[in-house]
Amino acid sequence: MNKMIRGGLPVAAAVMLLSGCAHVDRTSGTDSPSQAPATVEVSNHNWATINVYAVRSSMRSRLGTVESNETRTFRVPDTMIAGAGSIRLMASPIGSTRTHMTDEILVRPGERIEWNLENWLPMSSYAVYSGRVR
Repeated sequence: MNKMIRGGLPVAAAVMLLSGCAHVDRTSGTDSPSQAPATVEVSNHNWATINVYAVRSSMRSRLGTVESNETRTFRVPDTMIAGAGSIRLMASPIGSTRTHMTDEILVRPGERIEWNLENWLPMSSYAVYSGRVR
């Protein structure tokens, strides 16, 4: 019996130490902005349905599809913004061989990119917003 108590003490101590490392933002009831995912809100004013990708170096990650005259929000994978956090967004109209890419965008966790895709894709624009304020 005494051996069981002694063997359980290191485990109990480890559990108590690890539980103290967890972080929850109790003021807002949600994740803190640094732990919230980065998102891309795409408004498609183009006549075509468009596949949207996040591009970092030579790695491309498909975020989703946006129908014509539709707005959708996508989560940027954490692996795409880890480290430097610089990505490019790519629009690939379905049925076309042409694509459109943004300049490099510095984005951090919790930030939101609004990307307006126009009928002539080179006229598209984007803006980056910090936090969840709208």
